[in-house]
Amino acid sequence: MQKFFATILVTAIVIFAAPGCTKQDYTDCNSPTFNASYKNITRSSTYAQVKALFGTDGDNYKTVVEGSKKTKYYRWYPCSDRAYYVECRFEDDVLVLSQKSIKEVDCSDLVDATTFATIDSNMSYSQIKAIMGAEADNYRNIYQPHDTFNFYRFYSCADSRRYFEIMFKNDKATVFTKNFVY
Repeated sequence: MQKFFATILVTAIVIFAAPGCTKQDYTDCNSPTFNASYKNITRSSTYAQVKALFGTDGDNYKTVVEGSKKTKYYRWYPCSDRAYYVECRFEDDVLVLSQKSIKEVDCSDLVDATTFATIDSNMSYSQIKAIMGAEADNYRNIYQPHDTFNFYRFYSCADSRRYFEIMFKNDKATVFTKNFVY
């Protein structure tokens, strides 16, 4: 009888206390393969090419029609947790935005006020990467007819809540902020 109640108790804990995203789901959510596919999206990517990168149709969760212009929003999800995604926005079938909520795993030990003070406008991504000693997480790209805006975060190895966020316009740093408050 005691074994019977122990089995019921364990089953109840598993059913009612289990988190929404298992360790395996979390690993799948931060899949290096999914991040690699995101990195292959370029300003000239078509919907069909992005679809091929992820191996499935995107979730067309929103369409906006303004006059003759049609904007479609798509998301691809690496796991069952909808907080993790890659999003692409197409205006009249032309890619205008790609972004992701999946964090890259690289980090830097130089995310501090001293290093932040050395970053200057018009530095290229390569120059700042050399200063930081690590790759940054390219989490958003905006494509305009004559300009490309790339957004990067350099995360601290000690605490990923600390980071530098840098926006590049045509590979020149134009806006940079730091997040040390949490």
